[in-house]
Amino acid sequence: MSKKPKYTFIEMCLRGEALLDEIEDYVGEWHDKGGLGLELHEFLGMDEHEYALWMRDESVLPYIVTARLNGKPLSEVLEEEDHLLIAAGSQQGGAGKLLKWLKQQSRLD
Repeated sequence: MSKKPKYTFIEMCLRGEALLDEIEDYVGEWHDKGGLGLELHEFLGMDEHEYALWMRDESVLPYIVTARLNGKPLSEVLEEEDHLLIAAGSQQGGAGKLLKWLKQQSRLD
């Protein structure tokens, strides 16, 4: 039986050893290795909430990594991004739409 990897995908991103667009490679590795006794969200380094959001909208991944990097709740990172877009005169972007959906679903952390 294969053993658990030393670092998860999220940890590898934080270490600068993986790129966000490599996540599908990690998902494939998890499948190829029979899950290694881990749920996919554990293998990727996400909690269940982050994983559910990522499954719904893959564009949340950079915000998950940013939240982890800065030690902030994901909702705070999304709110900051939304405020920056508004201050720049931009219409509500992906972060704003995701934040709106999270508020509607009462799923903010």
